[in-house]
Amino acid sequence: MKQSEKAITDFSGYRAIGRLCFVLAIFSLLVFAFLIGSYQGLTAALLAFSVCLIAVFTNRIFSLLVFRNRLAPTYYTLIGMLLRMGLPLGLCMALALTQSPLLDQGFAYYLIASYLIVLAVDVSMTLFKLKMEPAA
Repeated sequence: MKQSEKAITDFSGYRAIGRLCFVLAIFSLLVFAFLIGSYQGLTAALLAFSVCLIAVFTNRIFSLLVFRNRLAPTYYTLIGMLLRMGLPLGLCMALALTQSPLLDQGFAYYLIASYLIVLAVDVSMTLFKLKMEPAA
């Protein structure tokens, strides 16, 4: 492998920085939630973060098992957006309709913050994967 090809496909340093930023962002969110709302706020933030992670994992599993890269990138992106946004927003709407006490603890705000953090990590992982795979 030539030096220029190795430089293009070696993203281990960037991945380490990305993981560190992800951990710091989530830790900051959870500490903030605990300081603002004690254990109830921490519970709401953990639930919001878990819902966002489940939505991303559902998107990844669904795309691997069902689509297997047979769709055009545009359709793949649109379906991914639907899956990543549908679960968190659907849960937030269900909690609003039932007037859940989680919303009083700031669940919707933590959901937005968690969604943005998880989305940034998911998109960066996808971009690193695309950069590492050679074009056919």
